[in-house]
Amino acid sequence: MLNNYHTPVLLNEIISNLHIVANGTYIDCTAGFGGHSQAIVDKLKNGNLICFEQDYDAYNFLLKKFKKNKNVKIFNENFTYIDYEIKEKVNGIIFDLGVSNYQLINQNRGFSYKIDGPLDMRMSQKNKLTAKTIINTYTKQQLVDIFKKYGEIKKPQKIVDEIIKIRKQKAITTTLQLQKIICDKTKGSIHRKHPAKTYFQALRIVVNDELNALKQGLEKAVNLLQKYGILAVITFHSLEDRIVKHFFKNITIAHDFYGHDVPLYQKIKPSYCLITKKPITPTQAEIERNHKSHSAKLRVLQKIC
Repeated sequence: MLNNYHTPVLLNEIISNLHIVANGTYIDCTAGFGGHSQAIVDKLKNGNLICFEQDYDAYNFLLKKFKKNKNVKIFNENFTYIDYEIKEKVNGIIFDLGVSNYQLINQNRGFSYKIDGPLDMRMSQKNKLTAKTIINTYTKQQLVDIFKKYGEIKKPQKIVDEIIKIRKQKAITTTLQLQKIICDKTKGSIHRKHPAKTYFQALRIVVNDELNALKQGLEKAVNLLQKYGILAVITFHSLEDRIVKHFFKNITIAHDFYGHDVPLYQKIKPSYCLITKKPITPTQAEIERNHKSHSAKLRVLQKIC
């Protein structure tokens, strides 16, 4: 069963912080295989749940999962389309930014450096750009910039040089081909994690334009919250978490206001407040049950006016 491929992370913490109203309206921006969504639906009576899921396989699974739930609406779109589809104010919105186990273990999707498959990495099958295109057509400087910025790799030049050298002879088309290039050039180095992990992360972020999508999604989400509405976001790596942390901080602090016609100065009170001063992380028990949760961080804010 597809739903066995993904265990929802920080499920109890998400539900606890949403303070679900039985007749409220909620949005799951990254519904996946419905773990968080199902927990929300279980607490609704006359309320509604709206799901966004860009992965077509997961979308079809959700259609079947919730086919008897008339209060669940599902869109096969990235969450950046949230303001196109939703016009009313809502009680709560969640983002779970992790890659699903299904995507990682499905060799045809090309997300994992552990399983041989095509260099794809698209979360939405509507997307035209693939990791294969990036690896085989981007310039040396573009690749270096990608690995530095999105993989936070200090010196990727040696790997990039090898990619350029090999692709001149034959196209690099599979995950294990790329993994071997990375591993061969990092032999003897000390790594706390698999040397290919951050390279694959960087490619995935660029293929799916993940960080720009996150920035857009957060901006649009907070504008859809009604008074006392909750926004909860789970991140899995430092680049995502940094964006969420800075965004939350910026909209929950008072800003200076200077009048143009009169010498007026005052502080503008924020419309939102932080519920979590520090991110919520998984318990040791959850990490032992689901190792992929170990890097998860949950940040929550509330609209207060």
